Amino acid sequence: MRQNGPQRRGRGRPSGRRGNNNSPNRSYDSSGPDVKIRGTASTVHEKYTTLARDAMVSGDRVAAENFYQHAEHYYRVLQTTRQLRQNGDGDQQDNRGRTQDNREGRKNENGGAKEDGAAGVIEDASVQAAQDAEVSADRILERTRLLPYGASLARSLPYGHQRVLELGIALAARPSLLLLDEPAAGLNPAEVSDLMAMIQRVRHEGVTVVLVEHDMKLVMSVSDRIVVLDHGRKIAEGRPEEVRTNQRVVEAYQGKRG
Repeated sequence: MRQNGPQRRGRGRPSGRRGNNNSPNRSYDSSGPDVKIRGTASTVHEKYTTLARDAMVSGDRVAAENFYQHAEHYYRVLQTTRQLRQNGDGDQQDNRGRTQDNREGRKNENGGAKEDGAAGVIEDASVQAAQDAEVSADRILERTRLLPYGASLARSLPYGHQRVLELGIALAARPSLLLLDEPAAGLNPAEVSDLMAMIQRVRHEGVTVVLVEHDMKLVMSVSDRIVVLDHGRKIAEGRPEEVRTNQRVVEAYQGKRG
């Protein structure tokens, strides 16, 4: 008969303090270019992605590419973790994670076969995650008409293609709402036409686009509804055909006639 009292923890089970290394709440310490980030894989991935976008906006293409490489690594970590959780191999991943931290002589209490099995699962999941990421990247490049430049560095692309790539990066997150702030700035007429066609494709795919832009031809071509601001004050709102003939809009853009 078992006496009442504290129960002993079963052998082979991780303690609550140690936890599973495939847990989405596992914390990472990452040292990127001039930055240190601590948090879950999801948090670290989002932070690097944000830093990359900020670097891209500021014109530092080298830093942006570096940050994106770090973000991609933690994206793969996320994919691997999700795959392992779906396969129900949490305990195996925990053993594998400890083995990676100390490879020499660490054996699973139930034998090496379980550890080897975990290694195989992780390797397969990592390969699958890498393949999925590559397929996703190719789809974005195809959507942006940049597939021929897939092997090129972002900083080597013409300026117009870099702007389109920025849009593609935003689309990689599969947004339902896309905010574009002066996307046509610095583009030549041919590049604006390509941008116009791309925005139309995005809209047809069901993505809501909020566009802030001075190029009226672009605005009129891709918008369902337009709000016109003059020195921060709203002077008109309506469908493109309504705004185009609005007298206050005409005066704001062409000046009052004497």
